[in-house]
Amino acid sequence: MSSDPAVLLDVDGVFNLARFRSSRNRDRLIREGWFHRRPSDPFAGDRLLMNLPRARAAAQALVETGAELIWGTTWGAAANDYFVPLLGLPKVLRVAPVNFELSRKAYTVIPWLEGRPWAWLEDQEGELAAAVAMTGRGVPRCPVLVSPDTGIGGEHVAVVNEWLGSL
Repeated sequence: MSSDPAVLLDVDGVFNLARFRSSRNRDRLIREGWFHRRPSDPFAGDRLLMNLPRARAAAQALVETGAELIWGTTWGAAANDYFVPLLGLPKVLRVAPVNFELSRKAYTVIPWLEGRPWAWLEDQEGELAAAVAMTGRGVPRCPVLVSPDTGIGGEHVAVVNEWLGSL
């Protein structure tokens, strides 16, 4: 595997905020123009609720970093089907493996990276802590906690850009 840095992207709580909104709040956001849809895929039982301009701007800024973007999400390959077109990403992304029998994505994602430097945009603090703990000594890492209240934004991309510039 490459030694170039990887930028791992979670979906729920980072791009898709549906799970974190009350129905009353969700209705208000839809009226304000947030993108809303129920996926037809039975795997993707969650609704999609996204502030598309904010999410697209962040996704485009991440593409412009030149780092390889990789899905680090339980959506797996379905992330490519739903989120690549919605976010205007130029290509399908590789998908880091996730073992659903384990309690954390990091338990399979970090070993899969084989010592590669990583940044991970994730909404679960425990997931990021597990990823940091599993990363080998001296391997650059940049855990970026994204609030599911707001989702990804320019401030998160700035952290990744600063980290990439320090490598």
